[in-house]
Amino acid sequence: MLKDKIARAEVLLAEAFAELSAELRDETGRVRGELTQECWRLRLKSGELRRYFSQSGQDWYLDQLLFKERRGGVFVDVGGYDGVTGSNTLFFEVFRGWTGLLIEPVPALSEGQSSHEKPRRKAYLSRSRRHSHRHRQRRRLVVL
Repeated sequence: MLKDKIARAEVLLAEAFAELSAELRDETGRVRGELTQECWRLRLKSGELRRYFSQSGQDWYLDQLLFKERRGGVFVDVGGYDGVTGSNTLFFEVFRGWTGLLIEPVPALSEGQSSHEKPRRKAYLSRSRRHSHRHRQRRRLVVL
């Protein structure tokens, strides 16, 4: 009985993914982003891509197509939120041995880094604050 339910669920997930993929091929407007996220969620639910963390597969894309499973790289993640939720770089840190810098300018969003509920990142977290136009500072990023 349970095996039958699981088999039916797998078939339904595969059918939903095929339908979403067909819609995605035909869509060129604003809905495309939402369809991409739904496709990604279905792939995650199917268990096909368990190790990835991003919202729409950015980490999978970078790992497989751009970096070709490269190990030991360095990243800068701007808008890193809490460092875990929807992270584009957590996969590289955990599974590829990368290190880097997480930048989150909104202190309330980076609070998750000190929480016991989520894994702590090894990457350095910068909780820099936004500056008003009167107090704008020049900042320089040096890439080595």
